[in-house]
Amino acid sequence: MSTREMLRANDARLHALARGFSADEWARPSLCDRWSNHDVLAHLIVGYGAGAAVLTAEMLRHGGSFDEANAALARSLAATRSPAELLDDFAQRAQRPRGLGRYFPPRLLLGDHITHELDMLFALGREPGIPADASSRC
Repeated sequence: MSTREMLRANDARLHALARGFSADEWARPSLCDRWSNHDVLAHLIVGYGAGAAVLTAEMLRHGGSFDEANAALARSLAATRSPAELLDDFAQRAQRPRGLGRYFPPRLLLGDHITHELDMLFALGREPGIPADASSRC
């Protein structure tokens, strides 16, 4: 299986798992500083869909900081879209990335998605079910 195929399979597994989160679990803090689980999901959408112009403009608003811009975009998206809507967006964008997500190497995205899945699951006290072959590709 190619890394891109593994990324798609991992995203499908993560999507199915996250569909089972309750409203309370989405609102709870993740292990990512200042992000709820809802914000983390929005971050995954931003990674798959933000264009260079949007990211650059947000970076300029945040003193050139990629991390601050990324966090602001994720929080803004989470404020306007419910977890269910974001899960639909995630399923769609995982199949057809837009913006910068088209250019990120699949290995980078796989590592990011696995890391953020762990951020959410460990914060909820859940055990991950990430296949060993997926985590070994990161």
